[in-house]
Amino acid sequence: MATPDLPPPPLSPRTWPTWLLVGLGWTVARWPWWLQRATGPWVGRRQYHQQPGPRRVGAPHPGRVLTGGRG
Repeated sequence: MATPDLPPPPLSPRTWPTWLLVGLGWTVARWPWWLQRATGPWVGRRQYHQQPGPRRVGAPHPGRVLTGGRG
């Protein structure tokens, strides 16, 4: 069976930020566990302060999501 011809990966400047984030995630995944645990709170605080506006909860009650809003 012949393998399908796949297009080359998107490497245009428009997709560079995505590739940089993929590379960052790949790098962080290879950090020692203690370093990941030490940087986690710092990253969480930064993301919390960078979000504009009020923080919203996804659903006020899980039952409404699971039952289709009837309970």
